[in-house]
Amino acid sequence: MKDLLKQISNIKDFDEMSIVINALNKRQKQLRTLVTKSVKKSLNIGDSVLVRGTHGKKMPATLVEIRRTRAVIRIDGDLFNCRLSQLEAA
Repeated sequence: MKDLLKQISNIKDFDEMSIVINALNKRQKQLRTLVTKSVKKSLNIGDSVLVRGTHGKKMPATLVEIRRTRAVIRIDGDLFNCRLSQLEAA
């Protein structure tokens, strides 16, 4: 990781920086897709889940609907939209 940070600090022009940024964005999208797929496989509608909220606090919720990249959850009778990556099985 330190070598990578050194290489990034040695970038001298915007063209090289753009190439690095595009590669990082592409990899980030791939990782996000993997997480989304694994969550979709492991959860079903009606399951009890834990939602990672602000400051890492985990709140219990019930899964109401699974969409492409987000889910609808119920916490204390109220419905909320959240990213699939914020959910984990309870």
